[in-house]
Amino acid sequence: MKKNIIKSSIVFMVIFALFFIASDKSTVHALNCYTVSLSNFKEVSQNIYVQPNTSDKDINNILSTISKSKNIVANLYGSFNAKPVFIISKDSTALKKFGVENKTGATQKTILGSYIVLGPEGLNTNVISHELTHSELAYRIHKSKSTKIPVWFDEGMAMQVDNRPKYSEGQWIKETQNGTKIPDMKTLNSYTQFYAADLDTRVLNYTLAKHEVHRWLSIVGQKGLSQLIDDVNNGNDFYKSYNTIEKENSK
Repeated sequence: MKKNIIKSSIVFMVIFALFFIASDKSTVHALNCYTVSLSNFKEVSQNIYVQPNTSDKDINNILSTISKSKNIVANLYGSFNAKPVFIISKDSTALKKFGVENKTGATQKTILGSYIVLGPEGLNTNVISHELTHSELAYRIHKSKSTKIPVWFDEGMAMQVDNRPKYSEGQWIKETQNGTKIPDMKTLNSYTQFYAADLDTRVLNYTLAKHEVHRWLSIVGQKGLSQLIDDVNNGNDFYKSYNTIEKENSK
């Protein structure tokens, strides 16, 4: 009788776990990323997977663009250390399996590392450098401290290597009336605050983040950025360190 109860309990827990996994889209997307090497995607270089029908010409362009983008991000941080896995496809259905609903791309940050999923509109240095910057920051921040980094700073760092015109300084001047109407960046701390449903608002948030991080980096440089990362990893408050580092470098 006791054995039957134990067996029933184990079966129930397994069924419950499978139900949870199946009902949690983010978990399913992560699992698809983890198992990309077991799919029909082919690995064309270490940690770079493309859909099977990708031409040799496209593969060479992809590898070249990724290499250039890594150098761009290395210039921003001082070095590039992250080892993200790239998953590249032109097929919308395939992209959705990995959690990307657009034709550009996104970075999936998981407990096993970063996965950069790219669509047909993301195969350029702006987008790839942007996503690599997310991976590098995730690499440098301890996982236990990752929630201490405001979303606007993470995106603002990525925007330093993203030169798409809709996020330009000219747009910032226009949208903020030449800096007279700038919201408190703390209102863009979280995912729900930053990634607004309204597209125009979302574009504005990226533009605001780009300007603010550029302003801060122009004062503190790579040394200040490294200090901020160290401070957060040591448990210090992000905003306190951010402001202190700026004041020390403004003297």
